[in-house]
Amino acid sequence: TAKLTATINLKLDGIDTESVEEVEVESPSVEVDMQEVTTNKVIATGTKSFNISEEYDAKTNVKKVLLTSHHLELKNVSAGTGYFTVEGDLLVNALLEVENEEETTLKNFIQTISFKEEIEDDLIEKDDRVYAYAYARPQDVKVILSMPEVSEEGIVNATSTLQVQAEIMVKYLAERTSTAEVITDAFSMTNKTNLVSETFLTAKPTKVDKFGATVEGQTVISDDEPRIAKVCAVVNEHMLVANANVNDGELTVEGVAYATVVYLTDDDVPQLNSVDLEIPYSNKFDVGAEYNQNVFVSADIVDLDAKARKGKEVNVTFDVCFWVFGYDTETQIAVKEIELTEALPKSQYSLEMYIAPKGSTLWDISKHMLVTEDVLLSQNPELVFPLEAAKTIVYFRQNENS
Repeated sequence: TAKLTATINLKLDGIDTESVEEVEVESPSVEVDMQEVTTNKVIATGTKSFNISEEYDAKTNVKKVLLTSHHLELKNVSAGTGYFTVEGDLLVNALLEVENEEETTLKNFIQTISFKEEIEDDLIEKDDRVYAYAYARPQDVKVILSMPEVSEEGIVNATSTLQVQAEIMVKYLAERTSTAEVITDAFSMTNKTNLVSETFLTAKPTKVDKFGATVEGQTVISDDEPRIAKVCAVVNEHMLVANANVNDGELTVEGVAYATVVYLTDDDVPQLNSVDLEIPYSNKFDVGAEYNQNVFVSADIVDLDAKARKGKEVNVTFDVCFWVFGYDTETQIAVKEIELTEALPKSQYSLEMYIAPKGSTLWDISKHMLVTEDVLLSQNPELVFPLEAAKTIVYFRQNENS
């Protein structure tokens, strides 16, 4: 009877989509200030898969494949027209039972398989950003022992052939940057106005980086357990990123690395045994000013090594790749309703002067003087905005009947 106990850790990232209503301006007397807003829209998501199949000469007589573990490192993701490309390495480690002339022993079979795969999605365009996570389920990575070849003379081939078969799953999200114009301010040249505004958030990716790191740890088996003769395999290895934050250009990533080490005992009759490891880690990286507090970090195990010391200690070294995704958020304002109220009194003067303060924009002056931007520029062509110093603005009001 085998009993399985598991703890599942979930880390979620959410994308919130907000819509801004378009305002219809019906009165010709209303002037509006339009601002360009950059938005990022999710245009494609999904899960796709592809298969890997490679064959190797084991260079020994293999009786059985006892267990298989793997690591998958995604090195690059790029978008094309109607597809995106994923590149990376699949590291396969199999524990073999081999037979030689004297005895049956255990041996590790380790292979790194590089892959580069184009995954179709008609919605994706070349300039899109694609974020992908590649993984392989344990049951989908197999090391299969081929039957030994027998010659016409009946001689059995002394070496075995191993076939690696894997199905790689790819979860992906594609974003597209676009621009839109929203009304951020308005005024009427004939009436007082009431504006109803709303705020909304926009986000933009700042940078994507990956950092290599080493995580080391050890455990000591209890005195009542037999001594370790040989480390045979490492299984169930995975990384948990519990916390990630940026402070003064330094990224701190904290979490726990997990692994189960399978070993052969140092008894008169050696047996297989195992020990679980939980290794807390805290790694720091210099990231400069391009990242702020808005970061998302994931971790991939590139390789690992386990060694026994003094028959009672197990040391494990993880080679880890941390993917760091940074983004900025900004609060924007948009006018959602323009209400015209009481009429403004007509000016009795043909010439109007206004001393605009330093830093004023063309829109600021236009709104204050209730004049269109085009008219102000035509009558004050020497002005450069925003104003570097206070300036006197002159407006000549032409006769409406002329």
